[in-house]
Amino acid sequence: MGYYNTFVVKIWRDEGIIRGHIQHVSTQEQTYFLNFESMTDFIVSHLGPLLNDAATLEKIPGRTIVLTEDFGDVGQDE
Repeated sequence: MGYYNTFVVKIWRDEGIIRGHIQHVSTQEQTYFLNFESMTDFIVSHLGPLLNDAATLEKIPGRTIVLTEDFGDVGQDE
């Protein structure tokens, strides 16, 4: 059986530099980041080992793997 994690992510541009803040909702742990790799590292650190997810188990230095799933119209205004 699976479980889910919830994160609040804020991203803004400040003098041409992209900055961000991410918070894990259930633990309230939070961090600021200056690149998306740091953001994804924070997320992965809260997921625990995913035995069937080779992309998570094999971290490629200098490269960020973004996995997306189509959730249809969730969060879109009609």
